Amino acid sequence: MVGAGLARTTGVTTAAIGIALGAVTLYLVAVAHGSLGQRHGLAMGANLQEVLGRGPGPVALTLALVAAMIGWCGFYLGLGGAALADLLEAPLWLGSLLLGGVVLGAALSGQDLWNRLVYLTAGSSVALTLITVLTVPVSRQPSDIGVDLQGLATAMGGAIVYAIVFAMRAPDFTADLGHARDVWKVGLTMLVPYVALAGLGIWLYRRTGLHNMADVLAGTERPEAGQAFLMLSAVGPAITAVYSCAVSIDSIRRTRHIVTMSLVGLVAIALGAGRFDRNLIGFLEAIAVVIPPALVVVLTVPILKNRPKPSHATLAWLAGSLVALAVRDAISLAAFLAGAVVAFGWLLVAPRSERPHPT
Repeated sequence: MVGAGLARTTGVTTAAIGIALGAVTLYLVAVAHGSLGQRHGLAMGANLQEVLGRGPGPVALTLALVAAMIGWCGFYLGLGGAALADLLEAPLWLGSLLLGGVVLGAALSGQDLWNRLVYLTAGSSVALTLITVLTVPVSRQPSDIGVDLQGLATAMGGAIVYAIVFAMRAPDFTADLGHARDVWKVGLTMLVPYVALAGLGIWLYRRTGLHNMADVLAGTERPEAGQAFLMLSAVGPAITAVYSCAVSIDSIRRTRHIVTMSLVGLVAIALGAGRFDRNLIGFLEAIAVVIPPALVVVLTVPILKNRPKPSHATLAWLAGSLVALAVRDAISLAAFLAGAVVAFGWLLVAPRSERPHPT
């Protein structure tokens, strides 16, 4: 959907180049953050406390990230729940409730179960893609070979912002890895499918002129099959969002995971029933404001010779977010870069702390 949507907005060639550049940038950022988690054995929330101290800064940022993850979970339950409701000819709320119940039950059953569900999710995503690119009616769009710089910035920004929250969550999934090289391998499991599927989305738009998955499925000979695969493909990412929320909240307040996961799942089900997936653009705009400056802070502070005071690390994040908010233009590279530059500049001039680096 991202590939097709950006192709519609910026043109096929521009979208292809922008997505490739944006995905590689995202990969490097995610690996850098994941490497911190692997090196120090710290999940995201604990790592934030190392950088921002133990005051309100890490709590505020953790809660913002939890809200983003709940939003993503609501997005998947809205999209997958709508597909399930169509299959069952049932009300939308029932589709989201049933799918949310499966997601929550699997998440509470532990990683041994839901790690295996990743294969089902990945297979369903591939099947869904094959159905859409092979069975929809052909209505070719005009070809374009030029590259527009503004469009390129939009495509890069879209590719980065769509998945930037996952780069922030990387330590949750790398803190217990045995070797640094494992982080690079894990990162490839995001980069390769992302580029491949976005590329297929571009090709899909070039073939059909459509970018919305629901519209695409409606044009196939067997829309039921596409809806089933769409529903199944939402399960894996929704489970990981529920899990990561529990890990993040646990870093600021000790809570039983069963309680946290249940609350997160219920909120996400409510969002899904309200078709939160239809509000994706506004949601991504909010993520673009909050997360890039925070990533700059958590990646920069550990490599500075003398760390800035934790309060200034928090202020660097807030200043970057405010500037990104002021210059944002839908999903563009401008907010990402502006917030990152301001946060980085603040860290360079901030008063230094006497606190030593952790060994």
